This record gives sequence, structure tokens and C-alpha cells, in this order.
Amino acid sequence: MTVSIGAVSIPIPTLLAGGANQDVLDEIRALAVTAMTQARTAGGNQIRQIIEPVLTTLHDDHPGNE
Repeated sequence: MTVSIGAVSIPIPTLLAGGANQDVLDEIRALAVTAMTQARTAGGNQIRQIIEPVLTTLHDDHPGNE
């Protein structure tokens, strides 16, 4: 049995500034799944981490951001 882990690191102030709404949380989860898939593709038994990604849901041009 092997373990493949995907993690996303985002500063808390970034989340608080964006309101951490469902769209933001969904984007973070999707990034974590992508990182986990990369770990699996690399043979498993690995960790892949995405550090401080630019979240499209927090940009001013994203629908719902005022």
C-alpha cells in the first residue's frame, strides 16, 4: 500500500480577505486533488504541495467579487 498526498498552503489573511466562500474552498480542494494526482502519477508514496497559489476566485474580475 502506498500513500499519495496533495496539499495546498494558503496564508490565512488571504482567505479572510476573500471571505473564504464556497467558490474559494472549491478551488482550493481542486488544487489539492491536482497535487494528489501528481503524487500518484509520480509513482505514489509521495507528497505534492502547492504553496500560495493565485486563486482565480479571489481576483476582482471573477463574478461575485465586488
